[in-house]
Amino acid sequence: MYKCSIITDDEYPRNIAVELVLECMYRLEHDRSDFKTFIETIQDPTKFQPSDPVVRVRAQIEFTRDILITDLGLLLDRSGKLEDMLVQSNVLREDAKRFENSAQSLNSCCVLV
Repeated sequence: MYKCSIITDDEYPRNIAVELVLECMYRLEHDRSDFKTFIETIQDPTKFQPSDPVVRVRAQIEFTRDILITDLGLLLDRSGKLEDMLVQSNVLREDAKRFENSAQSLNSCCVLV
């Protein structure tokens, strides 16, 4: 029987670390052929595909949450840009009205033939 331990930093998800310990023990006892590749894979928790459905669902939820946060940020930026365009449009409309009024007053003294 083998003993296995994993040392991680605070950012490494605990549930994935536990899953990795179990996977390491299984691979040491049953399948050592690709153990080196496995060790390289587990260096990044995003590359490790846990077998526990709960862990997989949590990872999918976190992934989806990150996408939603990014999309909401982009949407808020876009909303701000739309508001800026609306203000510019209103200013342009007012300037066009002033120009039209000014042109009419200047052309009122002239007769077009």
